[in-house]
Amino acid sequence: IAARALVAVSEADRLVPVASAQALAAQITGAELLTVRQGHIGMMTSRSAPQDLWRKLADWLHKA
Repeated sequence: IAARALVAVSEADRLVPVASAQALAAQITGAELLTVRQGHIGMMTSRSAPQDLWRKLADWLHKA
């Protein structure tokens, strides 16, 4: 399957360590890595999520 991939990495994630997310991205040919500073849930729900993740995710989706 050939598809674009974006791996969002949370620097403060206690459930998925940064190294694990980076290893996932390394195994997907052409994957893009997006690193955010919030935790596992916070990267989607924090006050800064719209500018730190949502906007970047939307931009990535529009590149298709």
